[in-house]
Amino acid sequence: MPNLELRLRPSVRIVVKQLFPDSPGLRDGIFWGSGLPPLSAVAEFERELIRERVRSGLANARAKGKRLGRPCATARQVDKGLSLIKQGVTYQAAAKQSGVSISTLLRAHRKTRAV
Repeated sequence: MPNLELRLRPSVRIVVKQLFPDSPGLRDGIFWGSGLPPLSAVAEFERELIRERVRSGLANARAKGKRLGRPCATARQVDKGLSLIKQGVTYQAAAKQSGVSISTLLRAHRKTRAV
C-alpha cells in the first residue's frame, strides 16, 4: 500500500503508512478508494489545532485582563432607547440610535410595563 503524505503547512506534514491494518474490508471498500478516511483524519487534526489556538488565545486575553463578550448596555443607553420608543420611533431605529440591541430594549420595555 502506498504512503499517503499530506502537507497542511510548511511546518506540518502527515504521513499515513497504513490506516486500516486489521480491516481488509475497509481497505478494499468504497471508503478507501474515495480517500475519505485519510481526509477525515486530516480534518479532525486541523480542527484540534484550531481549537487549541482559540483556547490559548482566550486564555492569553483573560490573563491580560481583557473582558470577553459583548459589552453591557449602560442605563443611559437603555433610557435613551426607551424615550425614543415613547416618542413613536420603531424599536429598530431606537436600538440603532441608542447603541443597544433590539432585544435589550424589548426586555427593558417589558420591565417598565410590569412595574
